[in-house]
Amino acid sequence: MKKLLTLGLVLTAVGAYAQTVVVAPSADTSNRITARLAADFTRVIAEYTEEVANIQDRVRQGTLTAEAAQEKRDSLDGYLSMRLETVESVASAWAEQTAKRFGAAGQFVTEDSSSVGEDDEDGVSLDLKDGKLELNLKRKKWKRDFNQSSMYFGYGNWFPTGSSAGATPYSGSGALDQSFVFNYSIQHANRLFAKKSPLWVRTGFAVNAESFYFRDAVAPFRDRLEGGIDFPVIPNVDVENIRQNYLSYGSLELPVSLVFNGSRKGTKGLTVAAGAFGGVRIGRANHYLRYRDGNRDLHVEQTYGPFALNRFNYGLTAEVGYRGWFVSGRYHLNPVFTGPAGSVPDVQSASLGLKIAI
Repeated sequence: MKKLLTLGLVLTAVGAYAQTVVVAPSADTSNRITARLAADFTRVIAEYTEEVANIQDRVRQGTLTAEAAQEKRDSLDGYLSMRLETVESVASAWAEQTAKRFGAAGQFVTEDSSSVGEDDEDGVSLDLKDGKLELNLKRKKWKRDFNQSSMYFGYGNWFPTGSSAGATPYSGSGALDQSFVFNYSIQHANRLFAKKSPLWVRTGFAVNAESFYFRDAVAPFRDRLEGGIDFPVIPNVDVENIRQNYLSYGSLELPVSLVFNGSRKGTKGLTVAAGAFGGVRIGRANHYLRYRDGNRDLHVEQTYGPFALNRFNYGLTAEVGYRGWFVSGRYHLNPVFTGPAGSVPDVQSASLGLKIAI
């Protein structure tokens, strides 16, 4: 309400000086709009004041209770706010359109997309100086860098590379049902080249967690002598009774990407990015099995170990989105497992999902 009343005082004062306003070639149009806005504001206030006076008279005459009078005043306050907001929106729209063509103190300027736009909160101000209306632009600086954190939720699988998958007891393409990836990153972006360049380079630090879910009643088993990994069938467990069966691990990563975003802040509008990541697995991997036996009793088994998983992760990323919402993908160039030839499935993992900047 304070903001609206301040605007009203400015418009009323401007209306009084409407004949002396100087805003370049279209001064007559500006005078008429200013006078109309001032008149609209004055009429709204006058009607509100009259209604409030009528309510007070009825209270004094005893024809209206105090509770009913308060309800009517509350209703009038809401109606007043709505009407004043309408006046304000018209004034703001006029000011923004005029700002594209006129600079401070009525000097005509060419339209500059960097001075107005979605990033220009409070980018336009109306001032009254020496009886003349001045339209001032508060130009925003184009950011050179910014910090951002994000969360990625991905859905994927692993895929045989074809070199040795067929020679292993488990190829990696049949028993795996799906994989889920969660990635949390903290990144810093720097604008490249010119002041208003749409290109950015983004680097940072990420924590990644990936889980591989099996559709068959199999469990990873590492042959310590050969250093490989096998997926034998779990004895006395039917696949129909398995509730959860997955292999999970965590890693630390260093992502880097080239980003295209033409906004002033680098985070608004359309964003397209492509990059790479490299990381190292941390801690031990975990195989989690949850199932019911023939008596319908629930069992939970967890096994920790390296499971011949590759200690290093590296791959490619891509994303496209608007503002803080992205469709993003990850593709691992490294094999999921490492070991002597023929002792591990030769597979790589990939995922596609949703990324949210926070």
